[in-house]
Amino acid sequence: MCKAVTDNRNRTSGEIKQIFDRAGGNLGPSNCVAFQFTQKGVIIIERDKADEDQLMEIGLEAGADDVSSTAHIHEVLCAPEVFEQVRDAILAAHIEIQSADLSMVADNLVSLDAKAARKVMRLIDALEENDDVDAVYSNSDISDEVVAELSKDP
Repeated sequence: MCKAVTDNRNRTSGEIKQIFDRAGGNLGPSNCVAFQFTQKGVIIIERDKADEDQLMEIGLEAGADDVSSTAHIHEVLCAPEVFEQVRDAILAAHIEIQSADLSMVADNLVSLDAKAARKVMRLIDALEENDDVDAVYSNSDISDEVVAELSKDP
């Protein structure tokens, strides 16, 4: 899903359509895939900046829906209505936030193999290079193994 901000809708839709065509995709009508995404507050914290249990306690107490962690980051998800409240609670605990934003989060993820992941990543890169594109959201799930394989390819 692509969010664009433009002063010339015709020019931007033509450019975006061309990007999709070159990538082998299709540009659908406005909001045709929006049902697959939910707006959420997404707060990212570097893993070494906070303890997972402490962050879980602070986040859930402030109204967060979920706190998950990877090898490098903690991700706090919350409803848009409590986003500022959750962010402020984390900051009040003197935890440094890497990023905090309202974002569209996919309800269901689709796992991709290396070939499909390469194609999707090229499409996302091309969309993000367009000056009128504000954000690109994807429901793709690319495993660590596929990312490692893609990083080896030139």
